[in-house]
Amino acid sequence: MVDFYLLSVIIFAIILAVIFFLDRKNVKRESILLLRRTKRGKESLIRLGTRFPRFWKVVGIIGVAAGFIISGYTFLWLIGNSVNIMTSGAAEASFMFVLPSASPEANMGPGYLAVPFWYWIISIGLLIVVHEGFHGIMAAMEKVRIKSLGWGLLAVIPLAFVEPDEEELQKKSASSQLRVFAAGSFANFLLAGVCLLIGATVFSGMVVPTGVAYQGVFADYPAEEVNLTGMIIRIDDYDIRTTDDLSIALREIGHNKTVTIYTLTEDGEESFTLKTAAQPEVGYAPDAWTDVVLNMEQYVPGTTEFAGWVSGSQSNDWASTKYEISFWEYTKENYHGLAEKADQKIAELNVKLQGFQQSGFIGISQVSTVAEVADEYKAYSGAIGFFSGLLFFIILINLGVGVANLLPIKPLDGGRMWDIVFKKYFPDARARSLTKALSLFTFLILIINFVFPMII
Repeated sequence: MVDFYLLSVIIFAIILAVIFFLDRKNVKRESILLLRRTKRGKESLIRLGTRFPRFWKVVGIIGVAAGFIISGYTFLWLIGNSVNIMTSGAAEASFMFVLPSASPEANMGPGYLAVPFWYWIISIGLLIVVHEGFHGIMAAMEKVRIKSLGWGLLAVIPLAFVEPDEEELQKKSASSQLRVFAAGSFANFLLAGVCLLIGATVFSGMVVPTGVAYQGVFADYPAEEVNLTGMIIRIDDYDIRTTDDLSIALREIGHNKTVTIYTLTEDGEESFTLKTAAQPEVGYAPDAWTDVVLNMEQYVPGTTEFAGWVSGSQSNDWASTKYEISFWEYTKENYHGLAEKADQKIAELNVKLQGFQQSGFIGISQVSTVAEVADEYKAYSGAIGFFSGLLFFIILINLGVGVANLLPIKPLDGGRMWDIVFKKYFPDARARSLTKALSLFTFLILIINFVFPMII
């Protein structure tokens, strides 16, 4: 049987190779890069960048602020995650390669995410166009000459580029250079935001939730004991369409109650009778970032409130309140200077806990809402499925690449931005040393985050 998806990928690759072959006189090889420089489109970028200078300057300033915040936060997060990996062997998901797949299904493995080819190529194409386009617009706004622009291949990966005059750029003020370097990643974030808005406004009305799926069951809990299978659609008289419906139903039912769960399988509707278990308590697991916050709290009271997400201070049910109690118990045991505050918080939370009923627990994990195309749009279900999936991967890839590009590693844009800051406040030799040290250290912790989770 012919695999038409794979065939379409092969045809695309052949067409791309033919285009480069026919235009080979204008293509220049640089290491593993094949570049096709051109002047076409240059005047349009210059007109756009010089026509609204005040607007672009404001956009550039916002981009610089966002760039430094994201760069600093990602750097600190990588440090905290590295410490967790080295000390406990546990870590959150970190960076991974995003690769094209000749299959229409996405799959994930150690250190990589394989994205269906057409989602990948369109996402990468848009990412590069807006990233390089914004660099060009900001360069034009700062009156930096654009030498050329063009497109090419990195091995088999399509790319585009804008080449500002580096010598002119280096002569500009620090703020001007920062606006140019921050523009690319900021453009990727803006594109992700636009796609998110489109998904929330256009596609959300075309699909309806139909039930709750789950990826696994916990051993020795009710779901495993009755061999629960299928998508959950009802529990007793509670209709279950979303994960929120499931949470509300189990919270109102409580534990140690006999219920009937109705699911939808390939064979039709099935029912399972079980007794809900008590909700397991999840104790607080300390991490490096939280310890930084708690140390600061001893000298700057209110830090934990400012970083409330660290302790889960927005608790609004039994489980999250118990979790926050365990956080303050950890604080009291390990930070004696905060013992009085911890006692006060624990007392307040125990009072709050009395207002919550412990939810029932059936022992399923990785739950998600299942949605289907609404009846009135069934005729367009194929197109809706493709474009909603495309929007998801555009958002994911643009956010991921935008953040990675802001890492303080030279020659990434983030590294060049920190280099400019160091040069502004330190002699050139010291600034170069600081940039090199920061780049090497960031690269090291990036390797730890990337490699160690695959081998521990």
